[in-house]
Amino acid sequence: MQREPAIELGRVEDPAGPGRLPVRTLVVVAVAGVLVAVLVPLTRRGAPAAAPEARAAVVLRSAATAAEREQSGGPQHRTTRLMTVDVVEYPDGRLVPERTWTVTEQWVPADPYTEWRLRSYDLAAPTLVSDLHGRCGSYYASPGEDPCAAPGDWRAPTARFLGTLPHEPVAMLARLRKAGSDPWENGTAALESGALPAGLIAVVYRALAELPGVLVEARAGRLFVYRESGGARFGVLLDERTLTLTGHERWRAGTLIDSAETAIIIDHEGLRR
Repeated sequence: MQREPAIELGRVEDPAGPGRLPVRTLVVVAVAGVLVAVLVPLTRRGAPAAAPEARAAVVLRSAATAAEREQSGGPQHRTTRLMTVDVVEYPDGRLVPERTWTVTEQWVPADPYTEWRLRSYDLAAPTLVSDLHGRCGSYYASPGEDPCAAPGDWRAPTARFLGTLPHEPVAMLARLRKAGSDPWENGTAALESGALPAGLIAVVYRALAELPGVLVEARAGRLFVYRESGGARFGVLLDERTLTLTGHERWRAGTLIDSAETAIIIDHEGLRR
């Protein structure tokens, strides 16, 4: 079977601008056993090389399109599995990588006001560390508290938090900036949480595409979309063909200090027990 072409980073055109519609290829991928067509912008012969930030913006907008086409209309549950590598900085300045063999799985129902589930495993043992259930994404509500009133945040969205998010990229970007911290960090944390429905994922991607200083580089089968700040580089990894999120990396002074592998799975089977 012939492989579908991936995004070529050398020459791309921005699909957002009038009169600059790029040549596109129809990529068919399997999502939860369902074939989904994804339009990915490619190179037009003779097109001028795009600026680095423009290439990153095209990748993020294409990821938004892919997320929208993932939406099937049926019940969806998302599972996020994370394996992290942290680097411990010792007083003498040494950076020593320490791998955390933990997998975290979260099931988010199509209706966020019903029961969510969060499980963590220590793979070194291996043992089940925790298995939590909670309505509205709130796992630690005290007796008598309404779990659906839990505010949540970008890293741990709850039903209430999701309900406050705008559905338009300009408003989303303003919300990301208003949070009092790095809008790139906020947006990518929300994407990695696995709690956002496809429509909001697309809005976040389009909002992040408007941020200055976002760059992209090709990896083996993946695209690293990142932003640099204060000598540190942080970004997300996207599959170069499906443009689905596959993890993140954080670099400082040329050293990888944090990384994670993420798998967000659309599940039509309902909350697993």
